[in-house]
Amino acid sequence: TGFTGWNLEELRAGRSDVVFVRPPVDADPGVALIDLGEEELVVALPADHPLAARRRLRPADLRGEAVVSWPRRNAPGMHDRIEAQVWAGRRPNVVREEPDDEQVLRAVAAGVGLAVMIGTRLASLRVPGVAVRRFGVPVPTVGLALAWRPAVAPPAAARFVGLTQFSDVKAG
Repeated sequence: TGFTGWNLEELRAGRSDVVFVRPPVDADPGVALIDLGEEELVVALPADHPLAARRRLRPADLRGEAVVSWPRRNAPGMHDRIEAQVWAGRRPNVVREEPDDEQVLRAVAAGVGLAVMIGTRLASLRVPGVAVRRFGVPVPTVGLALAWRPAVAPPAAARFVGLTQFSDVKAG
């Protein structure tokens, strides 16, 4: 596991044969992407935040709110896609950057701000003091894909990729 930027570096360096990435990505020539689908984004809020009283949120509800995030370099395409969907391409009011999701959630629990995160990721991370709220329609999403280098992949990697049974392969 790892952020998209790190995973792509591992792939380029030949230390990994197949990696998970969050598109869009700037892939090198010879790197193929296999789209695995979309995942819903949700909002993590301090439990006592006024927005936590609502069942569903609109992106407009988050404008001007203090935001905790991770560095853009971790997954530039995903970062920009979140900004485009949630903040209509404006910069969110990021008051703190944390290196990973766990630290982001700890900052949210401490009342530093809210965070927009992947719903499935939040389901596996339970932090006391954090309320999770879904967005209304249209629901913002981010993609998940496999990246690999078919020309140099060992047979085991090719078999693994074949197990995905997806035909949406995009060559970089």
